[in-house]
Amino acid sequence: MIALLFVLFACAMALAWYNRVTVAYAVFGVTLLMSVYWLKFHATTALTIQL
Repeated sequence: MIALLFVLFACAMALAWYNRVTVAYAVFGVTLLMSVYWLKFHATTALTIQL
């Protein structure tokens, strides 16, 4: 998931570099929403080790 978020942020930066600003904002916004989802539901859960 983290790798996907990094790739999406890189895509947003590349789109902005190539003057596709509207699409870059959309990708950036979606990536931010995914980041908040990941933080809230995955990064804050307690680690469980199943033996």
